[in-house]
Amino acid sequence: MGTECQTSAQADGKDPPKRSPQTEFPPLTAGSSSQAGAQRDERFPPKTQALTQTASPLSQPPATTGQLRAKIDSLIKSQQVPNVGDPEERSKLLRETFINNVWPAVQGNYKRMVEGLRELLEKGLMNEGIHAGLSARVKEVESIDKSLRRRDDHLAKDKAKRFESLDDVLRHMSLRPLQID
Repeated sequence: MGTECQTSAQADGKDPPKRSPQTEFPPLTAGSSSQAGAQRDERFPPKTQALTQTASPLSQPPATTGQLRAKIDSLIKSQQVPNVGDPEERSKLLRETFINNVWPAVQGNYKRMVEGLRELLEKGLMNEGIHAGLSARVKEVESIDKSLRRRDDHLAKDKAKRFESLDDVLRHMSLRPLQID
């Protein structure tokens, strides 16, 4: 999938439209989900391999190596949320458990992951000759709580169901769109 851009001179017919530079990433195979895997994978373009080699494995965000996901999975499994008879009350307990127990334990890792991804994307854009400013932020806990309440209410209204597990809560937290200003 590519993006075509035209200058005003190209639109006037003086030059044919030119395609913007593209970086194509082949699908990863099982066991090669980390950036370190891209360094040794010849399917990746040289620019991508060089980019991934700029970060040492120790400075990589935990999510790039699967550590953050493993930590979240472990935290979710360790939480005991009572299965009360009322779906609305159960959903409330799940949201509170996520906000009070899971999020504080992973917030620092998540901040490092977001910053690492921002840096990686900036370098990738620069390597492609695209000059753009990127900003990234981690939502505050109050905002996360508000978003979870809103999504839970939306589920109840549109689908007549509520959060049923911490995995549901996490999945709804992960559905964040990329905003381009």
